[in-house]
Amino acid sequence: MITVIILDNNEPKVIELTYENLWRELKDIPGSELVVSDEWFTPLQRVKNPYVCFVEPDCLVTSGYFSSQMGLLKKNPMFRKIAMMSSATGVNDWANKFYGYNIGNDYADGILPNKEKKSNQVYPVQIGYVPGSIISMSILMPTIREVKPTNRWKKDLVFLSTQLSLAFWTGGIGTKPSSYSGNRVHINPNVTYVTTEDYVNDIGKFKHDGANLADLFKRESI
Repeated sequence: MITVIILDNNEPKVIELTYENLWRELKDIPGSELVVSDEWFTPLQRVKNPYVCFVEPDCLVTSGYFSSQMGLLKKNPMFRKIAMMSSATGVNDWANKFYGYNIGNDYADGILPNKEKKSNQVYPVQIGYVPGSIISMSILMPTIREVKPTNRWKKDLVFLSTQLSLAFWTGGIGTKPSSYSGNRVHINPNVTYVTTEDYVNDIGKFKHDGANLADLFKRESI
């Protein structure tokens, strides 16, 4: 069902611990695969599972993380349009969480972390944090061919998350009716992925192509 790709940072002991922790979470999921690679995108051509998850070399996840995420995707037919199922993101701490990102507000320009959990149920977000997210391979692969990400994107995970999330939502929107809802990005706020990258809950400052999604995000109340 899912292939999880651990980014190799050339710290064998760190990778070993992460591998063992994630193995415990994946071992009872039929067809699951755990891969270690020095690049996230390179192994994708060999992935046979319908879902993929990119993770950092020193990440942590809550107990039952993958079974919960995969269970949601399998249970609800409406979730089949979801390109990416994200989670709450903890920064160096289980309690220091944010819930995806938004494109600016009245007080700040840039990519803003959402510190507020809007619901206890799965709900849409403008931008999900890509590491730890469950991503549909059938949507990811054509998206990658279109946006042509490079492996350098992993050096700025806010940029990576923004580019992929907006590309998912866009999903050919220019050629679709005004009611088209894109390939959706949702969050399950009841599971948490922990990163050690301090900057990912800062305000992201870079160019992006989110302006044409304003109407869609307004319709979705996100």
